Amino acid sequence: MAKNSFIVYFNYREKLQGLNNAQLGKLFRAMLDYAIDDKEPEFSGELKMAFQFIKINMDEDKQKYEAKCKKNKENVSARWEYERIRNIQTNTNDTDNDNDNDNDNDYVYSQSIIIARARACETEKELEDFFVDRYQNYFHYWGFKEQDKNLFMDVVGVLVQFILELKTKSILYNQKKYTFESFLVLIDKFNEEDIRKIVVSLKANEEIKDKRLYILGAIINRAEEKR
Repeated sequence: MAKNSFIVYFNYREKLQGLNNAQLGKLFRAMLDYAIDDKEPEFSGELKMAFQFIKINMDEDKQKYEAKCKKNKENVSARWEYERIRNIQTNTNDTDNDNDNDNDNDYVYSQSIIIARARACETEKELEDFFVDRYQNYFHYWGFKEQDKNLFMDVVGVLVQFILELKTKSILYNQKKYTFESFLVLIDKFNEEDIRKIVVSLKANEEIKDKRLYILGAIINRAEEKR
């Protein structure tokens, strides 16, 4: 989407106070030309200096806007893919076909959802929100107390950190190599019940020396058992 505006900052008034009205008019017209046509003016002296610092702001704002548009597009694509796959799953579940191939297809669709959504998340917060949303319904069902909620977030936090690390490199854990996509496929069947059991285990072992390593091991071991 083409940007149809640009930002004029309040601090420009102080920075441009040495310019007269005629110069300010020329500068503003140059800002419009640059924003719309990407055309730089042939200024000199004070006007050239003034335009250069404003150009830096305009370029930065444009980059932020384009990055936001790209992110929004990725989120929309991921959402559409999620809805498409969920509709396929719903239609499949509504039939009484017990064919093993259908069950295999369900698993592939489910994998596609988690991989597509996790791939679209760029920040730790986005990824954390995704997994909290993925697991929280069952979490609420069990009615955890405040301590359980904190431990629940600890488990999600370790999961998110490990996935973020896998986005940049493969990791060897317990003599097994994991990549971003292979790990997401692995935890596809990791569910809210698994989270609950890890939380219960953490409560029963309050003197764990390395909580992160303990949680990561519990996640991987439970996921591997379901492979």
